[in-house]
Amino acid sequence: MQTVYLSREHVADLVQVNKYKIDPSLQFISRCIDDRYHNIDHPASLALPGADPGELALILATGNLYGFEVDKVKVFKALEAVVGGTNNLQMHTDSHDENKDSFKGCGHMNQLEISPETYGLTQEDVEFVLSSFKLAKSHHAKEVVLEGQHKKNAVVIVKGNYGIMPRHYLEVNGQKLLVEVFEFHQTLVDKRHRALAQELIKNDGMKLIEGQGEESLFEAFGDIGENHLMETLRSLAKGMPIYEVKFDEEGEFKVTDLGTV
Repeated sequence: MQTVYLSREHVADLVQVNKYKIDPSLQFISRCIDDRYHNIDHPASLALPGADPGELALILATGNLYGFEVDKVKVFKALEAVVGGTNNLQMHTDSHDENKDSFKGCGHMNQLEISPETYGLTQEDVEFVLSSFKLAKSHHAKEVVLEGQHKKNAVVIVKGNYGIMPRHYLEVNGQKLLVEVFEFHQTLVDKRHRALAQELIKNDGMKLIEGQGEESLFEAFGDIGENHLMETLRSLAKGMPIYEVKFDEEGEFKVTDLGTV
């Protein structure tokens, strides 16, 4: 079936039906940007590439590319602390992944495994992420199994204190068509990165260059995070339209066309 790319009006319809107020107690619980998550009550709203394995990889890449001294074990402990413990760590695979000891069921993490240097990582870094989350899964970290193929209908960058459930039915030529969006939640990612920067400096997980502090680390996370997001979107979502959805405090929103991947 031919891919249906969503227009700005389509995205506005999806958001109007699928928006929800984020529960502050769940704001640091993550999921991947993957478009195959089901619409559920109390969803994880902090959508970023690779969920928490992707976050750990982002932190390690930041250390590599900015020349910060990194203690990998302390970095992982900082991530656990910020999310509220091992049982709040989130990852996913999919029903096509036969090798459950790899990240091949997550498109972003699969790209990291294939080409770590593209993401500012070493093979050792990737192996550390893999082993850390394999162990975390045995201690009740949550792994979601996603089903089916990517619909690849649009990419949505969300800003504000609302989330968007990714699945929606559109009327197309008199028929209801299921569409799904890749989603990145900029506001929640930024909030968690500030908390991570504070925790990493507190626990000596990252030692910065003299004169730098939490704000420098937060900005570095933003830089590397954007690179990781766009690198994976170019691999998985080439040609898809990108929209920004910005919410105000009342849940009203504006959809802006940002072009294509």
